[in-house]
Order: sequence, then structure tokens, then C-alpha cells
Amino acid sequence: MIASAATAGLIALMPEINFFLFGDRQGNTMLSVYVLSIVFATLIMIYNSILQSLNEFRVTLIGLAIGLLVKLVITERSVVFMGAAGASWATVIALAVMTYMLTRQVQSLHLNVFQDRLISNS
Repeated sequence: MIASAATAGLIALMPEINFFLFGDRQGNTMLSVYVLSIVFATLIMIYNSILQSLNEFRVTLIGLAIGLLVKLVITERSVVFMGAAGASWATVIALAVMTYMLTRQVQSLHLNVFQDRLISNS
């Protein structure tokens, strides 16, 4: 939730931040898209911590490899069609794929920590 709020805030403020840092407003779209990676990177770190605590290192490595492969495959095409913003979209898509993979893996482990507490209290 905090990462989502920070991302939304940065996207809203990006034109002013871009002008303050670089003296112009070029690249606002590219930077705003790239800021979306904050949400996915945060989720990846959370899922990675959970999986590492369960000694599931292989899943994280496979997710990383597939994310890098996705990034390599789509970056060139997206840059040709969308310019520098395409590279930002390629990063966000690759991170989204990694997040999806890690989410599915954590869900498949059936971690019911909070559900067990709710059941035992009722």
C-alpha cells in the first residue's frame, strides 16, 4: 500500500520534479512509467524474503531469469515503437512478470498464517 501511494505521488509530481532536476519537461512520460516499477520491485522483495525464509531460492532465480529474458526480448521492439518510454514499459512488464511468478509460487505454498489465527479465535 505504501509503495502504491508513493508511486501515485511520484507520478503526479513527475512534471515538476523533472523540471526541477533537468530544467525541462521532456521525458515526463518515460519517468512516470518507470516509477511504476516501484510497486513491482517492492512486491518482488517481499515475495523474495518469504521464499528465502522457506529455502525456496530456486524459484526466485527462475523468476529473475525469466524477467531478464522478457526484458531482453521486448526492450528493442518497444524502444523502436515508443522511444525511451518503451524501455520503461519493458522494465515494468518484466517486473510484472516476475511479480506474477513469485505470487503464484507463494500462493502454491498455501501459507495460511493469518487464516489459522482467525479460525482459532472464533
